[in-house]
Amino acid sequence: MAIGDWLKSYHDELVALFEPPKQRLPSYSTIRRTLLRIDDQKYSACLSRFFYIEPKANETIATDGLCATLLL
Repeated sequence: MAIGDWLKSYHDELVALFEPPKQRLPSYSTIRRTLLRIDDQKYSACLSRFFYIEPKANETIATDGLCATLLL
């Protein structure tokens, strides 16, 4: 699901969860810029801890929980 579609599909749930001022969520562009600034290895490690997943050597955990092997 694309970011914009996800924001539209879960708008009410996200507003209830985060309680943003003015009941507005960040735009697609803001979410995208934020995601591009995230250190993917640190994020992968956080997801692994959260989901109790131990990635194998040269693997990255994707946001959907799937593993991708890194080609070096």
